[in-house]
Amino acid sequence: MVLCSTIFEVIHMPCIKIQKLVFNDDGSIHSGSASILVSSYDKSIKGHSRKTVREKLGRILYINEGHTCGIFLSPTRGLVEYDAEKDEFAIVGSGDPRLPGLGVFPAPPVHTVFGDAYLVLGFAEKCGMVSVLRDAFTKTVDYEKVICHLLHTICKDGSKISCDDFFTRSVASCILRDIPVGSLGADTPYFMAMGEDGAKLAFFRSFIKHMRRRCPDFGTGCYVDSTPLPNDIADNPLNALCSHGVASASVQTRLVLVLDEETAWRIFGGTDLTGMTVTINDKAFVVGGVVHREDDFASKRAYSGEGGIFLSFTALTRLLEDTRISCYEIVMPDPISGFAKGLVSDVFPVGNGDVVQNSGRYSPVSLLTVLKNFPGRSMRLNGVIYPYWENAARLTEDYAALLLLAAAVFLLIPLLFLITAVIRYVRWTYRFAKAKIPEKVEEAVEKHREERLEKKLENKAGGDGDG
Repeated sequence: MVLCSTIFEVIHMPCIKIQKLVFNDDGSIHSGSASILVSSYDKSIKGHSRKTVREKLGRILYINEGHTCGIFLSPTRGLVEYDAEKDEFAIVGSGDPRLPGLGVFPAPPVHTVFGDAYLVLGFAEKCGMVSVLRDAFTKTVDYEKVICHLLHTICKDGSKISCDDFFTRSVASCILRDIPVGSLGADTPYFMAMGEDGAKLAFFRSFIKHMRRRCPDFGTGCYVDSTPLPNDIADNPLNALCSHGVASASVQTRLVLVLDEETAWRIFGGTDLTGMTVTINDKAFVVGGVVHREDDFASKRAYSGEGGIFLSFTALTRLLEDTRISCYEIVMPDPISGFAKGLVSDVFPVGNGDVVQNSGRYSPVSLLTVLKNFPGRSMRLNGVIYPYWENAARLTEDYAALLLLAAAVFLLIPLLFLITAVIRYVRWTYRFAKAKIPEKVEEAVEKHREERLEKKLENKAGGDGDG
């Protein structure tokens, strides 16, 4: 099932929800958990306010009197500070006075593994990788976390030791003192940030800057699957370092765009363009292919543009930083009719937007609903602008509803003829029976009289003969 919802606005009012908060005799927090509670406008419920949990903050280490700001040991962010009034997260340092004696930044154990991590750090320092990372990640916490994960990946040697345990037992715990315990394996925002193009670009720029000190021509030629791309490394470092055999598909696919046939003919005069380069706003993209746009009557009428380019959202944000998603398409099972649409409507508070269910939209029941609401379908009172494929689907819906009505009319005409014929036959039968039955009854009575009279005469004649 495909669901399509248009752009919407939701009013968020975050607050911290406290659960089972217990204090020690000295006023310190013994136990308790918290989560971020968000209120959103929902006109369908009483009070027009729906409260949902946006994120679990985990164990409470510190909370202010108004319960608007605190320090938490989050299952997804590690040690973090959250301010509900600003709706912002902040990093907690080792010298924070609000965390006295909690053991969040313990001293490293005496027996630590010294050799492997120290050897890798020494090699990275000698080859310049440490300076590259320091230049790429300006925040000390981010830089130290990158070092920790790098050491863990290299030195774990196939073992299942977690990054937090490795950090605690290695010499890194003596060198990198700003990393809180338990924050390496559960820091989801860190992993998401490292997966963004910004982090990759920062690393590649720093790496290329370092390599060009040794080799000035490094990175000036770039190849993707042996196809030369005439763009400079300074403009597109990610594209320049994508070479034949690179396993990370995410680095390459984000630089790829797909053209429709009309755009391909206008730019290149052909459609066999795989591997060629298109420059948009001084940024080079590789043509991944050319597609044939829908040529059905509804799509032709709904699509008002002359040509089209298909980009991933990540690639689009590199061109337009303030880009917003105005339409979602969700594919999910619908074990019970209406379950998926109801679930999406609850999870996505669309406000004045629309949630459209594509499954079964051309069924007779759905088309009857279209016919029922046909006079008002052309009016949009909530300001929603549908994408062209939804407009095409709605146009097809209208035609299908009219065809259903026409089919019903054409089916009704012979049915009326049949009903009329049956009624006429019944009436004729009734008239015939009304006329014939009395005659038959009268004939039967008359015959019965004659038979009785004849029998009476025979009996009388027989009596006279005996006498």
